[in-house]
Amino acid sequence: THLTELGASADDRTYVATCDSSTGPPKTLGSLEILSHASMEAFSWGKTKCWDTIRYKTMAEAEFVQQCLDMLNVTSVLDKDMLADETCGPSPCDDVTKAAYSSYTEVAQWLNCWEVSDYAKDFGDIPVDEIEAAVRLRMRKLKLVQTKKLLKLK
Repeated sequence: THLTELGASADDRTYVATCDSSTGPPKTLGSLEILSHASMEAFSWGKTKCWDTIRYKTMAEAEFVQQCLDMLNVTSVLDKDMLADETCGPSPCDDVTKAAYSSYTEVAQWLNCWEVSDYAKDFGDIPVDEIEAAVRLRMRKLKLVQTKKLLKLK
């Protein structure tokens, strides 16, 4: 597994930090949070202690989770090549070596990036089916229109 490649396992109390371009220690970003089973268990058992100790009401969820895990003595490993993010490691959406792309807060931007990355994926000599990709894009656009209509009705 990927954790094993990073020198950890699902049994270790470990999370993956994906950004090291900021000041301070490497951090995890909300667009891609990776926790081992053991670290998730530690968080589940210790989150009340974290709520009582950390001033979390003004921080992002990912920042709270990381501070909580650190407080609970969960270790981190760094994989700075996994996430494409404007603040840590920008990369175009057709860079298929990335597991996630951030930050796309608008639906249209996210869908566009997803389509570019889906189109660019490389399976050796098997070409991406352009017709299938066009149909999927059209279906997503139709679902988005339908969702917007449903939201207006409520």
